[in-house]
Formats: sequence, C-alpha cells, structure tokens
Amino acid sequence: MPAPSDPTSAPPPRLRVADPGKRLLALIVDIFFFLLLLRTLEQALRPEHWDLRPVGTPMQEALALYGPLLLLLFIRDLWKGRGLGKFLFGLAVRETQALTKPANVLSAFYRNLTLLVAPLEGVWLLWDIYKKRGYGQRLGDRWAETVVVEVPDPLHVLRRLLLANIILFAFFALSWFHLNESSTRKTAALQTVEQELRTRPELAAALSEHPKLLDPELQLDLRVEEGGVSYVRVRIGNPEEEDSGVVVTTQLRLQEAPELHWEVVQVDPPVPAKEVER
Repeated sequence: MPAPSDPTSAPPPRLRVADPGKRLLALIVDIFFFLLLLRTLEQALRPEHWDLRPVGTPMQEALALYGPLLLLLFIRDLWKGRGLGKFLFGLAVRETQALTKPANVLSAFYRNLTLLVAPLEGVWLLWDIYKKRGYGQRLGDRWAETVVVEVPDPLHVLRRLLLANIILFAFFALSWFHLNESSTRKTAALQTVEQELRTRPELAAALSEHPKLLDPELQLDLRVEEGGVSYVRVRIGNPEEEDSGVVVTTQLRLQEAPELHWEVVQVDPPVPAKEVER
C-alpha cells in the first residue's frame, strides 16, 4: 500500500522572471498613484486664501513635490516585496537566493535607491535582457541581490477590476484638479479686485458704509501666454436693494512673471447701479 503523500513536500509554484513591459507599467502606476496622493494632500492642506503666489521659491516648490514622491518610490515594495503597481500586475520582488520568499525590507528598500539614476537603470535592464542572463535585473536588483518575478495567484480578476477602478478614479481626480485650479484663479481675481478697490479714494466712502462687494460678475481669460483682458464687475451698496450704490468694473490680465498673479490694468469710473443694464 503506497504511503500517503506529504502535503508539505509539494513542489513550490513555478515562477518566471517578470516581463519588462509589466515592470514598466507597474512603475508608472506607482508614480501616477503617488502623484495623485500628493496632489490630494496638497489641496486638502492648502490654507484658505485667494493668493496665487507660490509659498516658496521654485526650488522649494519642486522639493516639496518630488522629495515626498522619491521617498514613496523608495519604500513602495516594503510590503512583501510588492507595491500597488506590482500587486496589480501580479509581480513581486524576491531574493535571488530564495525565490519562493518575498524580499526582506532592507533589500526592497536598497533596490529602489538606484531610481535616482533611472535612465541608467533602464539601459542596464535592457542590456541584461539582451545578454540573456536570465534574471532581467536592473542595477538596484544586482546591488540588493533581488529579482522581480511573476507570481501566479487566483486574484488576477480582482486585480484587473482594481486597476480599472484606479484608472477611473485617476480620470475624475485629474478633472477635479483642473476644475480646482480654474476655481483658484477665479477666486484670486476677486481677491485682487477687492484689494485694489479698497485702495481707491473715490470708493472709500461707499466701502466704509457697505464694505462687502456684491453681485460679482466675472469674464475671465485664464490663459497665461496668450491671455487677453479679463473683466470683474462688482456692486458696492445695500445688499437688500439691488439698484442701490455703484457698480465698478475692473480690467485684469493674468501674468506669469515673476510669478503667477493677476495684474490690474484699469479700474473704470463707478456707475450708479440703477443705470447698469442687468
């Protein structure tokens, strides 16, 4: 009678070196997801103001975005040798000496440090594939003694659904960022007009009696390079009487240098509200 087979002696699943195209797509997904995450946090943590001017110098602005992005890319594979992109495409980072086990935290971190020389990484990977060395390792993989493999598992359908949802989320997120940027520029135009009108001696008496600008009407050209003149019309008067007070029209232009800002071109003389066509 044959002895029962030992389940622990079953052969490990067959693994194969990851396709370079999948690895590139996984990296793009990670970068895209991290950018969306950082932009979302930037919008959520932005203080309530109408100013278009950047918080710091261009170098500080770049470091504020790309510094956290690089950090996230460095630590993206720490969970069992997989980040979001690798999970979606069924990939994993493994030790070259133990292909059945996920790479440890230090190895997964070290292999991503060489992303600082990303072009050289890509050339090395293509050369490794051309030479048919078998593992398709980039510089980071050789340094950390790791290899990226395709991991067969039953979650491929779930991963595809998740990838489709991420793409859909990314589409709506980018649309929201675009709309939010336009809204910020419109709000900044109102802020610029308000600051300008409060410096006008001829409007001091009206603003002292009714300090809030009412019924704003905007006709804005949000283009920077080829932008024309924009118009903002507001009423200064009693908020309960639509024909009271005066209407002031301000002409603006969106300027890029030395920093993105609205520039007042002209403030037209105030006109009695009852004489303005609605």
